[in-house]
Amino acid sequence: MRALLSVMAGGPETLVLRELPEPSIGVGQVRIAVRNCGINYPDALIIEDKYQFRPPRPFAPGLEVSGVVEAVGQEVDALRVGDRVIATVPYGGLAEQLVADVDACMPMPDSMPFEVGAALVATYGTSYHALVNRGELQPGETLLNPFPLVNMAALGGCFMSWLHTGGTLLLHHPLDLPTFFRQIATERPQYAIAPPAVLNMLLKNEALLASVDLSSLRCIGSGSAPLDPEMIEGYQDRF
Repeated sequence: MRALLSVMAGGPETLVLRELPEPSIGVGQVRIAVRNCGINYPDALIIEDKYQFRPPRPFAPGLEVSGVVEAVGQEVDALRVGDRVIATVPYGGLAEQLVADVDACMPMPDSMPFEVGAALVATYGTSYHALVNRGELQPGETLLNPFPLVNMAALGGCFMSWLHTGGTLLLHHPLDLPTFFRQIATERPQYAIAPPAVLNMLLKNEALLASVDLSSLRCIGSGSAPLDPEMIEGYQDRF
């Protein structure tokens, strides 16, 4: 099988396409013929050795895939050969075949395209968790999004979550801070997203922070790398 491998720390240009032996299956595992692999922010971090853990090289990035089960291991009853599935793994998705624990797989409806399935769990699921579980966005409420809806991550990560919750979606791009803050004050959104650098700058600038009205916001997402714990504590203490 072919796999796109990380052989050295670096950006996407360091990945190489290589032939590998067919992966063997263990107890409680299935082998999937990968149709699509979602690309997420952790994939960019992991190939640069900036993620929470560092897999031994060479390894294929890719943490969520969609495909068809082509073989099952012992003690697997929930899935059969030919089943369409979505699987989430720490890495390994950018390959023609992937072995995953059966507990890491879920059946995929026949009506769901493979490319949608490959962006469902990490991309859409993370956004849904942010908007619904953490932000508690309710029908009829307003979301202010400053990121462009031009790719699968943006569409699946923001637009589809907003469609599910309903309400009003405000688009703001490219980012202009005076306009962004004025929209918050006048449109009164309950949820907004801002880059970590903007959130950090705002917290450290007392004069600017005092001049903006953020009272309508229930939750602010970063839409990027995990936030510094001190920044989170600063906003919690302030608001």
